Amino acid sequence: MLKKYGLKLTSPRLKVLEAFFSSDRGITYCEILEFTSKTVDRVTVYRTLKSFEDIGLIHRIIGANDVPAYAMSIGTGSARQAGFKQHLHFCCTKCHGVFCLTDHTMPSIILPEPYQVHSMNLTIVGLCRSCNFSADDPD
Repeated sequence: MLKKYGLKLTSPRLKVLEAFFSSDRGITYCEILEFTSKTVDRVTVYRTLKSFEDIGLIHRIIGANDVPAYAMSIGTGSARQAGFKQHLHFCCTKCHGVFCLTDHTMPSIILPEPYQVHSMNLTIVGLCRSCNFSADDPD
């Protein structure tokens, strides 16, 4: 996977990728540090996230608590290519999970001249599926 982006597969990069593949939601820098069991130093994790984001392998999501989360990008090739699909994000106010809603596309925005859209970030805030169901449970 990394070879097609021009990156070597190193142990730290593999460990960071494992963190993404083991999660069903966006993960924070601190969660990645915890996942790597501190076997990868914090600067290497930061640089790995930066390089993954630069090539479009992951994307950053700013949640309701202003802590960035990262998620794997959808599609083939770089996010800067046509394979990336802009989508909505959801941030849960109870568990603080950040989720990609890939089946829901961004609304169309028409800007006045000479503004030009490069990307959009729309985060919906509320209760996620799990927290919503647990809120209904009287126990």
